[in-house]
Amino acid sequence: MTGLLAALMFAEGLASAVAALVAQAGRIAPRPDMLAHFAPFWLIGAAVVVAYGLLLAPRAMRTIFLTVGGVGVVASTALILPELTRPMSPRAPADAPHQIKLIQFNVWASNLEIDRTAQWIADQDADIVILEEARPAIRDAVLKRHPYNVVCKTCSVVIFSKAKATETDVPSEVQHGPGPPWRVRPSRTRQAITRSWACTTPGPPPTGCSRPRAAWSATC
Repeated sequence: MTGLLAALMFAEGLASAVAALVAQAGRIAPRPDMLAHFAPFWLIGAAVVVAYGLLLAPRAMRTIFLTVGGVGVVASTALILPELTRPMSPRAPADAPHQIKLIQFNVWASNLEIDRTAQWIADQDADIVILEEARPAIRDAVLKRHPYNVVCKTCSVVIFSKAKATETDVPSEVQHGPGPPWRVRPSRTRQAITRSWACTTPGPPPTGCSRPRAAWSATC
């Protein structure tokens, strides 16, 4: 039983450490970054292995468990800590003028509750909606309230806006609305595309909205 527990702890520690280390590559590539979403799990798994190494591991193997678990703890902490310590801009008062409400939503290609999802998005009454893995049904629903859109030609990302952008920066990889977004196929070649929208609020341009333009990024 002791040997089985030790084997399970080693496997858990090794998996947590490897996953957290590979996730570091997400700083420069999108695919490894998927592992970073599970960083708290890697941290918990590695911490359990460290505790096992300190309290229950056979003396001859203690160093192995502490090393493997320690690597996992350090690597996963390196993923989590910047998110907890980065400076956050102050929250504007609820009644502050010239505010823009933006929603970024991954619809999920296998979503079976499209009507419910579309209703939730509509209830938010956002000025700008960014949909990922957007299927035609939900795109048509959002289009009713957000007639202006930018569509990625090589992926399923769509940016909708209630108001027409006064100035846009649209790369060749996207199609600029208004009009119904047409169906697109995901591509294995993923390119980062930044779309910039200038505000159309009447009166003087609000700070940080027209100069510089408010920008949102989407990965295609």
